[in-house]
Amino acid sequence: MFCMSTRTAPKSAHWTKSKTSDESDRRRRQRMASTAVGYLVIDDGATELAEPWEVRVHDVSRDGVGFVTAEQMKPGAMCRIRIGHGPMRLARLMRVVSCKAEGQNHFRIGAHFA
Repeated sequence: MFCMSTRTAPKSAHWTKSKTSDESDRRRRQRMASTAVGYLVIDDGATELAEPWEVRVHDVSRDGVGFVTAEQMKPGAMCRIRIGHGPMRLARLMRVVSCKAEGQNHFRIGAHFA
C-alpha cells in the first residue's frame, strides 16, 4: 500500500522568499527576505571583541546578508554577525561590500560571507 503524507515542514516566521527579481541583480544565490534581528561585532583583529550592536536583517542568502544599521560601515570591513538562536542560529564572519545611506541616520549594508 502506498501512502503520501500531506504535512509540510513549518516555515520560519523570520524567513520568506524574496519577491525582488531584478535583471541587474548580480547575486549568485536566491535571497530570502527576513524580519530577523541580528547582532554585529566589528572584527578588526583586536584580541578583545567589541560589544555587539543590533541590526535589522532584510535578506539572507547562502553567500551573504543584507541589513540596516545606524552605523556607517566601510566596504572591505570585516565583521561577525549572529542571527537567530537555537537550531536556526546563523553566526558568520563576513566582509562588507556596500554601504548606502537610507533615510536619516540609517545605512543599508550588503555583506559577503567570508
